[in-house]
Amino acid sequence: MLGDLQGKKALDLACGEGVSSRLARDLGAEQVVGVDISEKLISKAAAEEKKINSAKPIKYIVGDITKLPVKDKFDLVTGAMALNYSKSAEMMRGIIKSAKDCLQDNGVFYASIPNPERMKGSDSYGAKMTPDSEKEGSAVKIELSDFAGKKICEFTNYYWTKETYERIFQEAGFETEWIKSEVSPEGKKEYGEDFWKEYEAKPVYVIIKARLKDK
Repeated sequence: MLGDLQGKKALDLACGEGVSSRLARDLGAEQVVGVDISEKLISKAAAEEKKINSAKPIKYIVGDITKLPVKDKFDLVTGAMALNYSKSAEMMRGIIKSAKDCLQDNGVFYASIPNPERMKGSDSYGAKMTPDSEKEGSAVKIELSDFAGKKICEFTNYYWTKETYERIFQEAGFETEWIKSEVSPEGKKEYGEDFWKEYEAKPVYVIIKARLKDK
């Protein structure tokens, strides 16, 4: 989705160990900044950066992405699995406002999230999602496993409808587009076309592409 980032500046919200940050650099970004509230994860990202020893080092910052400590302007902002940790609509507004404040005019914010339709309750493709209730803002237990059923980890996200995501983005001055995640050719080759039919109809993960409206 990011395409060629040659010469561009990218900001990665909730960067964790820096996977998306390094991807932006690999795609040609001239400058990349990653922000995460976890000192432990930022330390891991910085340690990996030291091993890579790139000519274009990524800057990692410990910070709350609802109250961003970054004052620079960027061509794009990414948030891989960030918005779905919003415990309240106000928290989501804070994250989206942070992205807006850091974007150049006509900049783009790419946010990947678990598919809200699946967060109502599903168990397939290595992602079991069990909601506390059907109310917006309710906690959803997500358990990840490999396709053989071996559990990898579990964590808590929060359920919001597509309409709520769209409304909050629009209130902040963004135009939104929903994009389904796609199965790679390698995945189709390994498991077969039929295996992925349900995923392609209702993917486990989706992407929100949000572009700042023209002033």
